[in-house]
Amino acid sequence: MKRGILYYNTNTKCLVRLLVSIYSLRKVSNEPVVILSEGEESHEYVHKIAKCFDGVEVIETDYGVENGKNKAYIEACLCHNYTPFDTTVWVDADTIVLKPFMDDLCEVAEAHEFAVAKFSDWKSHGGQIAKRIKAWEPYYPELMEGALAFGPAINCGVFAFSQGSEIMENWFELADVGRKTAFVADESCLQVWLHKFPHKIMGQEFNRSCKYDDPYKEDTRIVHFHGSKHCRTDDEGNYLFNAEIWSKFYEEVKEQNLAGINEWGAMGDRFLSKLLNKKSTLKTTQPQFSPRSL
Repeated sequence: MKRGILYYNTNTKCLVRLLVSIYSLRKVSNEPVVILSEGEESHEYVHKIAKCFDGVEVIETDYGVENGKNKAYIEACLCHNYTPFDTTVWVDADTIVLKPFMDDLCEVAEAHEFAVAKFSDWKSHGGQIAKRIKAWEPYYPELMEGALAFGPAINCGVFAFSQGSEIMENWFELADVGRKTAFVADESCLQVWLHKFPHKIMGQEFNRSCKYDDPYKEDTRIVHFHGSKHCRTDDEGNYLFNAEIWSKFYEEVKEQNLAGINEWGAMGDRFLSKLLNKKSTLKTTQPQFSPRSL
């Protein structure tokens, strides 16, 4: 049974985040990694990243998905067509890996076809999640009751699946119908449909929110800096959303100049660009680093 980790990149927005995430992964895991690279703009840099680490390969892809809203999100729903692994763990680029996670996620995916972590303590029937579910009512009115009653909210920054998973085989077509109107179409669609397919919900330690949870909890495996929260600071240069965790690994990557990152700048990452500009204007050399220990 071949197991491995899948990352995805398109254009230049998340290239620095991708490099930093794989760097953090390699501190705790030697599992094989494949990066799915979409588009010529991505390929050059993704190959440079892969060469920095043992056991990291690149598959150049052309999903053929029409440009427009949610394109990158729903392309994630097609990753089962490209993975070389029997059991795959998808990891978003905007993550930091702190502890091993593969055995737990893969064993569950092999037993239940699909595994995804719950999102903090959010619930399917309340607040933003209920609103996102109801946005799919024009397409799937018969699923509203079950989706709202499901219980935990989920986040697709980390998920695992075995080949032949029912969810993976159907996910793209289910999400594509609402891609022009839905918020994060892959994830919100999955929240609607999950109760209809084999799956198991994992604890948030496998995909812990940087903002709505505490990434310093002892059991944290992966921290997710969703919504470009990896390098936000206040006006004084103090990190927000526990971004000092991401910055610690980023600074290590820069010190080693992995993949020639010091020649990149921020690439297409506008929040990192803001941080670097802010650092250059502050009296201190960099924002305050939290004394909390990882």
